[in-house]
Amino acid sequence: MTREITVDARGRPNELLDRDGSTVWTARWDDRGLVGLRLRLPCNRNIELRRGHEIDLILGSCDEIVSGGEVIARVAAIDWSDPRWIPAVDRPTALPGGAGTAILNFLAFMAAHRGHGMLRYRGPYPTAALFGSLRSSFRIVGDEMRARAAFEQPLAFGTMREVDVDFIPAPHRWHFADQRVCVQLRDGLERVYVDGRAYTPNGLIRCLHRDGDGWIASFDVGPRRWCTVLALDGDARPRGLATSRPDTPAELEGLAVPDAVAEILRAAITERMPSPLRTAAAAVLAELPIVFGDAGFDGASAGNGVIVVHAAIAACMGSLTPPATLAVLLDVITPLVARLAQDRLASAWRA
Repeated sequence: MTREITVDARGRPNELLDRDGSTVWTARWDDRGLVGLRLRLPCNRNIELRRGHEIDLILGSCDEIVSGGEVIARVAAIDWSDPRWIPAVDRPTALPGGAGTAILNFLAFMAAHRGHGMLRYRGPYPTAALFGSLRSSFRIVGDEMRARAAFEQPLAFGTMREVDVDFIPAPHRWHFADQRVCVQLRDGLERVYVDGRAYTPNGLIRCLHRDGDGWIASFDVGPRRWCTVLALDGDARPRGLATSRPDTPAELEGLAVPDAVAEILRAAITERMPSPLRTAAAAVLAELPIVFGDAGFDGASAGNGVIVVHAAIAACMGSLTPPATLAVLLDVITPLVARLAQDRLASAWRA
């Protein structure tokens, strides 16, 4: 198994290769620090983190995150060669899938490379989604439930603070099996990306299951396996990629979630939001009707003025109890609404 790191004359890593010799990231440095970092994402796109020159009203000095030649977000500037804290991103919802995880993992890699035993997050957006991303590249000190509660403590929008949760650098390893598949290893197989979408052992819809000495990535709703997406052997190498996608029952496409259920969802989703996001989330939910339809390999998606919940969920409602159905709907819609609300707030702040 190959995993090669090249360094410059100062010992700063220039390139990381996966076990098959594919480039995971390349970094350019000068006397001032990081000039540019090119990161390969699980969807096989690249983004770049490069030195910025702008001052953000909340984050202060910022570096730029670039995709397709355009600046899509900014991150609080730090010494990337010797990171002492975890910086905030101004528009995390603008990042392509896996980009935030890639940046955080590089941060964890550099912190471990410099021998730092612990980092803390400094920023205005300590959300559940960020906490989940951090768990892919850091270990949590102490009880995780208490750490999560402390991390997600309410604060006024735009308030900068250091969160009193210690994160120990523990970077994972990405290996790119082909143009469509990326596997994530740390203590064994942690997740599999197919076309940029993550499948995990504890996934709600996109799941990763043991299958003999190997693994299966599948699209599941409740107890039903809707379709198998990928099979992997015991070394986490693909041995069969399915071409089918979850069928969408035609009779359910465009069907609106019943008003009574939609009302419960709106109230419960808003209540789940961190306090700075609640008003924006309520506005998103008031504007966007919730309907069933073809969400592809996602539990829910947004577009054309609606929130689309995968019709496979509606098709399986008869086999789930009402509380279980509500739990599935909440779990697939809440992260989507959180991203939309956060983007709305960030856009309003810059207007």
